[in-house]
Amino acid sequence: MKGGLGGLIKQAQVMKLKLEQMKERLAAEEFSARAGEEGCAVSVTVSGRQQVRRLGIDAAAAEDPALLEDLLLTALNRALDESRAKAERDMGALTGGVQFPGL
Repeated sequence: MKGGLGGLIKQAQVMKLKLEQMKERLAAEEFSARAGEEGCAVSVTVSGRQQVRRLGIDAAAAEDPALLEDLLLTALNRALDESRAKAERDMGALTGGVQFPGL
């Protein structure tokens, strides 16, 4: 029984290490999205940690505050969705699809 528990602890340590490595790789990735039409658009780039890295705003979009707000929200949500989806795919690959609370 003792060997079994030791093996389980070892597996948990290996999984923890792989999880930390996955988080580091994901944090280094960037996810970009664009909303609007050519000449009147915004672009957003976020990190795998869901932090905004860059914003781009076309001059025409800046002239209409309501439009600008809508475009920013759309682009931000798209980029964040991409980042979250990538994290979920990576986590699923790491855990074999098993969901762990808090991860």
